[in-house]
Parts: sequence; C-alpha cells; structure tokens
Amino acid sequence: MLRIGRGASLFLTERGRGHDGSARRKLQHRTPVEKVIVILGTTVGGWLGWTAGARFGIFAAFVLGIVGTALGLYLGRKIVRDHL
Repeated sequence: MLRIGRGASLFLTERGRGHDGSARRKLQHRTPVEKVIVILGTTVGGWLGWTAGARFGIFAAFVLGIVGTALGLYLGRKIVRDHL
C-alpha cells in the first residue's frame, strides 16, 4: 500500500515483511563496522571493474565499474551476514 502526501509511506508485505516496517528497521540498525565493510566492498569492486574495463574504452570501464560495484556490494553484505 502506498500513501502519497504528507507522511507518505510504503508498506512491504512480501516475504514475511509486515506493515510494521521491519525491513526498514533492519537496514537502519547496521553497526558502523558493517557499513564500512559494505562501503569498502563497493569501492574496491567499482575500482577493479573500472580498471579492468579502462583498457577497452570509457564505456567498457563505466559498465564494468557498475558490475564491479554491484559485485562488491553483494560480497560486502555477504561478509557482514556470514562473519559478523
């Protein structure tokens, strides 16, 4: 359900997420260490993707940078989930 206007909100009802905002609350309570790990993962992933694609041109660097960032985000979250 989406309410537009003053106090707009979006209620997620998929995969067991209720109207109490539990999905949002889970994201807001990350520790600073978890946030740093995810930021480092995205930064390193984006840098690796960019440098890998730079030798083929600017567009390849851009696309591989995006792919690297997404992969770094995934791996950073996986490290946080599995090891912290």
